[in-house]
Amino acid sequence: MVIIYLFIFLIGLCIGSFLNVIIFRLNKKAGAFTGRSECPKCGKQLKWYDLFPVLSYIFLRRRCRNCKSKISFVYPLTELLTAFFILLFYVFYKPVFGVADFFYLLIIVSFVVLIFFDYLYLLLPDKIILPLIILTILFNYLFRRSEFTSLLLSALVLGGIFAIIHIVSNGKWVGLGDAKLLFLIGLVFGYVLGLWVLMLSVWIAALVGIGLIILGKANRKTALPFGSFLAGVSILIIIFQNEVQKLF
Repeated sequence: MVIIYLFIFLIGLCIGSFLNVIIFRLNKKAGAFTGRSECPKCGKQLKWYDLFPVLSYIFLRRRCRNCKSKISFVYPLTELLTAFFILLFYVFYKPVFGVADFFYLLIIVSFVVLIFFDYLYLLLPDKIILPLIILTILFNYLFRRSEFTSLLLSALVLGGIFAIIHIVSNGKWVGLGDAKLLFLIGLVFGYVLGLWVLMLSVWIAALVGIGLIILGKANRKTALPFGSFLAGVSILIIIFQNEVQKLF
């Protein structure tokens, strides 16, 4: 069993390494899947032995081999968090690798991208969210048809509330990307779990914000990546949904 867990964790690290490519290249004109990996500071193309998940970060002592600039901690953190989430999914959700299981795995890895993308750029990319919305609508229609209407209404309510807040505040309180993400969350979870994702995210974001203010790392006007909280809580709800559903 330990060998299986280790194997899954290693696969998760490799997937996380691929997610880093998306996170750091998606907003570039060249696109996420063109060209070789290179240092964002000096532009030097990375060697194959500098691309091992986590290990390369450690052996290079967090610095580029060529220009010695610091390597962002986001790289190893993305890899470790992806591996951790995938391992937890296997242990607690107990997938049988059916269509629904692969759907949830796709949501998990995509939401990992959203966590770090919003953290880095305070932006939730349409290139990730919109395809996921279309895919989730198709998944719901084909495999959850009895719930299709309620899931769609849940998405409209959750996304609509934040869209209205965005319009009323001229984008000062919440971003339109948050509304789109909540629409997707409504499609994935429905009203009850979707509302739990929203409430938990608000509370966690508030606590983090208060903590940062106390530590002098932020002030009342500092923007927080709320999409990161939404995506992170959503992943945990997916992983532990068997336990969560027992509460309702």
